[in-house]
Formats: sequence, C-alpha cells, structure tokens
Amino acid sequence: MRGYFRSQAKLLCPAKSSQGCYTLLVRIPTQRVRELRRNQTEAEKAAWYVLRGRRLDAKFRRQCRIENWVVDFYCFEYRLAIELDGGVHSQPSQMRKDATKEDYLRTLGISLLRIPNGLVLEDAEEFVRRVREAIEGRMGQMTPR
Repeated sequence: MRGYFRSQAKLLCPAKSSQGCYTLLVRIPTQRVRELRRNQTEAEKAAWYVLRGRRLDAKFRRQCRIENWVVDFYCFEYRLAIELDGGVHSQPSQMRKDATKEDYLRTLGISLLRIPNGLVLEDAEEFVRRVREAIEGRMGQMTPR
C-alpha cells in the first residue's frame, strides 16, 4: 500500500443521513501528474512564468497533487491553490466537479482561487494583482504553528 492513502476520509453528507458517508482516497499516479506538467496550456505556461521562483514572495508548485485532486498551482506556505479555468469549466458536469473539489479543499483548510485562462493571457497585471490579494488575504487568516 506504499504510495497510496490507507485511511478513509469522511465526506459531507446530508444532515438527515443515518449512515456515514465515506470514500476511499485514491492517489493520482505520479506519471499522470508529470504528464500534466509536460503538457501545460498556454495560460498555465504564462502563469507559471509569473509564479515560479518566489517572484510573488511565495513558493508555488505546479500541477500539485492534494490527496485525490490535482490543482494547477499550490502554495504550501499559505495553503492557497490556484486553478486556471478554460471553456470546459462552464459545462454543468464540470461545474459540479469543480464545486466538489472546492468544498473538499476547503475542508482541508485550503483556499482555492479560480482565474479564467483569458485573464492570464490578456491581462497579466490583473492576474498578479489577484494572486497577491489572495496571498495577503491568507496571511491574515494563517495562525502561527
């Protein structure tokens, strides 16, 4: 079982549910995460150019695996995830998946910032402003360990 999560995570269930809702956490294979890093979209490449190397005073990782989800960019220090949303994210089925992902990350104490692909490509300054704003917002919420 090395490399996979052995525990189960309790998911949000309707209040009237008498049975606990559980799901087995399945770890996304490392090879798939590497493939996502190799095959970045133009928006992901542009965002990574801005985020890498602590350019915004925060260390980000790209295509980061968080339990059974992968986020486009993640900063461990501020528990901030960034997702770049293309056209597919406006489809109802994808919107449901995105909402489930966001709810789950929130239960882990991770804030998710969603930014449209077009914004990254067309207005990099606005992208940087939103990320900085999110980092500053997280600074106020973080408690010292």
